[in-house]
Amino acid sequence: APPAIVADGTMVASVRELRFLDTPEASKTRFYDPDPAWINQADCVDMDCDGPKHSLIRDEDGSLLGGGGGAVVTRAERFSSNSFFGRPYGHPTNTAGQGLWWYPQVPSAMQTTREGGVVNVSDTWVKNGFGVSRPGCTLVEAWNAWKCPSASSYRRLVIESMDLDHEIRRISPVAVSSDDGYTDLLNGAMDHGWCFSYTCLKRLMTFHTIMAVGKTYTVHFTGTNPQTMRLLFPYAAPGEKVLLKIYYQSKSRLQIFLGGEDRAFIEDLNMRDGRRKAQLVRDGKWAPNNDAGTWTDERVALDCASGCKVGNVC
Repeated sequence: APPAIVADGTMVASVRELRFLDTPEASKTRFYDPDPAWINQADCVDMDCDGPKHSLIRDEDGSLLGGGGGAVVTRAERFSSNSFFGRPYGHPTNTAGQGLWWYPQVPSAMQTTREGGVVNVSDTWVKNGFGVSRPGCTLVEAWNAWKCPSASSYRRLVIESMDLDHEIRRISPVAVSSDDGYTDLLNGAMDHGWCFSYTCLKRLMTFHTIMAVGKTYTVHFTGTNPQTMRLLFPYAAPGEKVLLKIYYQSKSRLQIFLGGEDRAFIEDLNMRDGRRKAQLVRDGKWAPNNDAGTWTDERVALDCASGCKVGNVC
């Protein structure tokens, strides 16, 4: 679709049983870059809006890509040349071609260690580049997109601020970094409103990204994290999972709920009825999980073929 109608996000297209009559491979599909003119105070502000960079076609039977199918993923790693990421346009931080150290303005928490040391972002968070995780994918220039094999399943993830100020407080750029060295920078929605002949300066802090299933991702917000956030993984099959690690700039107890109207409270793995299991073990009210007779905090991983691994148990 032309970029003028996809500034914020597009539905994932799942295709099967396609038939092409005398159609060159280069003409089977085509994606458009974001319009650079959107980078202004009345639209997407200082960087590209997310829609054109986060479109996805899922080939369910190989009728588009051949073989067992796969996915076509747009080029989220590209930035319009007039992007300036919250700093004056022309600032050295925003000037590409200055060597491998150059990177756009990722959230500050990614640029320093806990001890205050400088992190070489190019060697850590973006060691394989910006955009969607794409190992094994092939760039098709004519499509302006990546052709990814059936071994990789891609899905849409939506991150949505539910705070009352979700239109007037910017929390982007939001960085979504995969465990294999890719970082996707998200901007949020375009300002679509007009208030008494002027732009309203209101933008939904809702972010659409594309994720390779079965990987671990770390999410950093540039602004203070929303107090209430909704995560959606629409149309994913029951066995398709990703592990999200969300960085919080201040210590706070988090409450997680699963589902819609009949949502269920999901308690921390290391808590039981509001009390820490480590304390319950010391009080003789919970069984230890290590040879020392104490409690070692459990974590979630994606190390099991069947899905999640909790502590040492699949």
